Amino acid sequence: GIIGAFGDGGAPVIRSTVTTPYASMLTLSTGATPGLGDWRIMDLEFDGQSKGNLTAISGVGGFDQLTLLRLNIHDVGSGISFAPDHLDSANQKNSSRRHHIWDQLTLADSIIKKAMGGNGNVGLYIGATRLAVLGNLGDDSTQAEHVMRFPYIGKGVVSHNTMGRAASAKHVLTIRANCTNQACKGNQFSTLLPADSFTEKIVVSGNKFVGLDNPVTVQFAPSSVGQYERLRDVIAERNLYLSGRGTQFALSILATDVTVRNELCNMTGAAFHTCISVGGSGAAAPPSSAIHIYHNTFFSHSAGDFIGVTLGAGATGIKLHNNLGFAPNATDTMKMVIDRTGNGLVQSHNSTDAQMKSAPAGFKVMPPAQVSDWKLACKNTYPCAQGAAVPVWSDFFGAAQPDARDLGAVTH
Repeated sequence: GIIGAFGDGGAPVIRSTVTTPYASMLTLSTGATPGLGDWRIMDLEFDGQSKGNLTAISGVGGFDQLTLLRLNIHDVGSGISFAPDHLDSANQKNSSRRHHIWDQLTLADSIIKKAMGGNGNVGLYIGATRLAVLGNLGDDSTQAEHVMRFPYIGKGVVSHNTMGRAASAKHVLTIRANCTNQACKGNQFSTLLPADSFTEKIVVSGNKFVGLDNPVTVQFAPSSVGQYERLRDVIAERNLYLSGRGTQFALSILATDVTVRNELCNMTGAAFHTCISVGGSGAAAPPSSAIHIYHNTFFSHSAGDFIGVTLGAGATGIKLHNNLGFAPNATDTMKMVIDRTGNGLVQSHNSTDAQMKSAPAGFKVMPPAQVSDWKLACKNTYPCAQGAAVPVWSDFFGAAQPDARDLGAVTH
């Protein structure tokens, strides 16, 4: 079925006068209907009228093959919420109606802007198997929590979105997993997923992430250090990270089998200036392992510290190759990598600490303001033709990697 606009004119506007907490403007399925599916919700505007109690679209029962297309959601408590907790609770109350976790959900070409109402409200909250989030704008959850939070993904693509301005101490994007230890506080879906489940097989690509007051912009990690949540098989590529005044880390990882390649990280204006943090031991979840960090460009035009990558004690199997760093105005600690793993790192053909300070990075425009400014203007001098062969076949713009590899995310 389809719920949406017909004919010419502006999109129909949906509003609500309900004042009860966590009310929904559009509810899909119920705890008694586990088998619904194959619908499109499209070309609608949801105006929450600055009411923090309202969620624009909620899934509270089984619903598969759902496409959410060209929606304009704004001034709501939460934009879209498909919380697996609803399905888990329905299964526990009535074992004869078994819900499985949502499957084959797509959100595309939509706007979710100005989530509000404080803790518990999120711009986008979805846990699903086979999930696609494509070409959306998620902006301003400063009066709520995260811009986009995924408590579980079985297989997914998060691509070509712009996400920015999360609440303090929250994230513009956080990807988490099913919690299976005794200390779980949320993210525990015992009737939906086996105890040995992973969030896995995810591509995060071509996005623009914008920080504000939040210390960590993007996170692939458990909800907290006490949660036993496991993530693996994630690729982050061709994303642009822009810092805000409170940013400390652009990307934080506590996971297994993660590749980070062809990323542009601009820490100018941040509170502290570290592009990637890889977690080690000390949490309930296993320490990071098999993390491959190739062909990324790390930059800051600010004073203060500048660190490309930090590696926590206990992390293993870390590979760091062909990364370019440049921070000409740094006045404090300057390192391509701070390695606390002991012997868990293999690295080569990265900018040296000295080069990051004094060797021009060769950007077409300095400092880079537009994405095109990051292109290298050099030819056979640093940082061009200084890299090694690694399993990356194109650059940030999709151009083929030359035989003599340049450092960083963009070739000359």
